[in-house]
Amino acid sequence: MIQRYKIPKLLHTAPEREHFLNELTISKTEHTQLKEIRKLIRSTLRRGFRGLREQVKSSGSDELQYISKLTPKFWTQGSFIYGTLNDPAQCPPQQIDLDDGVYFPMDIVEESPVAAKRVLLSLVEQMLKSLCTLQGWGFETKPTCFRLKINHRIHIDLPVYAIPQDRYLALQSHMQANESLFADGISFHEEVFLDPEKVYLAMHDDNEHWKSSDPMELQRWFENECQLHPRRLRRVCRYVKAWRDFTWEAGGPSSITLMVAAAETFDQHLNESLDHFSTDCQALLAVARAMPAQFAEQIRNPVDTSEVMFPRGTSDNELRDIREKIDAFKQDVEIALCQALTSESSLVQLRKIFGSRIPNRPEWVEIFQIAAAVRSLPVKQHKLPDPPKTKTMKSA
Repeated sequence: MIQRYKIPKLLHTAPEREHFLNELTISKTEHTQLKEIRKLIRSTLRRGFRGLREQVKSSGSDELQYISKLTPKFWTQGSFIYGTLNDPAQCPPQQIDLDDGVYFPMDIVEESPVAAKRVLLSLVEQMLKSLCTLQGWGFETKPTCFRLKINHRIHIDLPVYAIPQDRYLALQSHMQANESLFADGISFHEEVFLDPEKVYLAMHDDNEHWKSSDPMELQRWFENECQLHPRRLRRVCRYVKAWRDFTWEAGGPSSITLMVAAAETFDQHLNESLDHFSTDCQALLAVARAMPAQFAEQIRNPVDTSEVMFPRGTSDNELRDIREKIDAFKQDVEIALCQALTSESSLVQLRKIFGSRIPNRPEWVEIFQIAAAVRSLPVKQHKLPDPPKTKTMKSA
């Protein structure tokens, strides 16, 4: 089915930023607010541990003495650092989320951090709760992080990690610039990435203490994918996340599984056609077409294929709902870009998929020239047929 319409103006190229991508982008005010809140949280924890050292100088258990000497460092992770953060489609319950990892350099003995998880988490919790009381924020303990509920639109998640002492300086030297570097598509120095087997996430569960978990590995994978497919992959991931947020008030496929699926489609297209997608809408169509088959199977962590990301933790009913809506997404995108009879009907279909954040501008839905549409199809490599066999002439 050949693409009939192209919609770059609707998606991201319209003048005066009157396009879909701009509607998905949080305001400069809220972006600044997120960074200011992050700065306040970080300074609170740094100050808290400095004060703790003074308190336990002459007293306290050996365990507390050890923990008091730890100095937290921070590394923002998730959509804020990936450059895929979207403004919520349905707020509440959806919110702007910033994940800021809290890293403690400590001795690792027998593949386990020395510091007692319970004591460390208790101290961090006390400091964060005091800050929340002062600021009028809500506080919640999640299975893998502390959540600070800033207002009805914003929350901050703070997972706590232990890292080896010998890798601490690498993180320290890069911590301040990480989000600007990655969002601009600039590579990190290799030394900033820690040994993934020696990064431990503190679990908020008495039955599980430290779990080997390194979010930087996924960050490095996505950075590499974005360098291979500059800018377009990141934008298409945002479009697909926007569809998810418009379709489900809560739930649906996780952001990272959508990103993994999209990256797989981009890679496959490049391998088959030996060229990049020419437009965002061409890429979106390909991603939508590939998703039903991808989500019919397991989606695995691209940096640890032993980890199943989808359908992990999904009930049978949720799984059925996700797969049905992904099938519908594929069909709806094909109707909008390939089958609609007019530009107006294409736009109606797009607003059905993504909601009113798609600009109501039918003149920005352009007819795709047939020749260009044919050229945009991926080149399929076919095996050459074997030459015909000749019959051997027998002598008389």
